[in-house]
Amino acid sequence: MKPRCLRPRGPGNSQGLLLVPAPKVGGVVNEGGMPPLLTCERRSKLTAPEKPWFPLTPQKKKRGRLFQRMVSGIRWHGKEKYSRFLTLTSSLTSPPVRVSWQKFKQRIQRLTVARLLKAGYLKPGQIHIFYPGKGIMEPIRFDYLRVQTDEGHGVLHIPYFGDYIPQKWLSDTWMALHGAWNVSVSARDQGNARKLAGYMLRQEVCGQDQYVGNISWSWSWVFRGFVGQWRALVRSYGFETGLLIWDAWMQHQRQPEICYEQTTFHGHS
Repeated sequence: MKPRCLRPRGPGNSQGLLLVPAPKVGGVVNEGGMPPLLTCERRSKLTAPEKPWFPLTPQKKKRGRLFQRMVSGIRWHGKEKYSRFLTLTSSLTSPPVRVSWQKFKQRIQRLTVARLLKAGYLKPGQIHIFYPGKGIMEPIRFDYLRVQTDEGHGVLHIPYFGDYIPQKWLSDTWMALHGAWNVSVSARDQGNARKLAGYMLRQEVCGQDQYVGNISWSWSWVFRGFVGQWRALVRSYGFETGLLIWDAWMQHQRQPEICYEQTTFHGHS
């Protein structure tokens, strides 16, 4: 059976090597303007050092998956200046939160600058401030990751990238759909992806003992099918090497493709 490999789209595969873009090292890049490339080698089960094994609870595993999904999205959108964080709460009389979320998400997908202007949530002088270069009939961009926790009667924590959405529109819409008025939204400067994701998990999502429930994301949070490709990468190269390759792909927005072919690694087929 031919071995499985992952190959990024773009240049770098003419030699049969797995070439991935690496971050700048000491600010040095290649003469051609492209970042230096890493050549990666399959792990060897015979030489890999053994590490102590500790059983993980289902919640710890889910938090680990959530952290990976969150870091991937933050790195993928690393060129954007801000990330935003939306929190939606529930009340005693609220309908099922998943039903309300589906309706809420659909309204955002249909939202435009013109509709905000017509409904009075936006003034004409604010258009060039919040939506520079965007047509008033273009849909609002909303690249999100959604996490449900058991706080109160159910809370949704939603980090997202995209266009500005007025807080009053968010509150009014969620109140009409879900019967809960407490809606908060904040913006944060982009920085270290892992630190930002860790902060969001500790302060906004998980707290100390919060139960993490359903997790979902938009196709544009990273790219469609990114979880399956991350898992295939780890199976092929191990966690540490796979993570190095994955972070480089996310940082440079290089979407890999999975292939089955005979590939040469460091001169060995």
